[in-house]
Amino acid sequence: MILPGDFGFDPFGLGSDPELLKWFTQVELMHARWAMLAVFGILVPELLEKIGYVENFNWYDAGARECFTDPTTLFVMQMGRYG
Repeated sequence: MILPGDFGFDPFGLGSDPELLKWFTQVELMHARWAMLAVFGILVPELLEKIGYVENFNWYDAGARECFTDPTTLFVMQMGRYG
């Protein structure tokens, strides 16, 4: 399998098995998509603060803000939704 940016440098031999290389490629795509979603989750609150919808919000302080419900209810809702 030929990949973009592949110049043959593989000191750990991660690309030696073609099936494993396919799996690594798909896993890297999945992690890249999660990283892009994380950037979106950082930029949207910053934008909402700039337009005045949210006051004094920093993405790194998100866990310190008051939530709309208690932590137990939030945990149960997240487990029901994500699993």
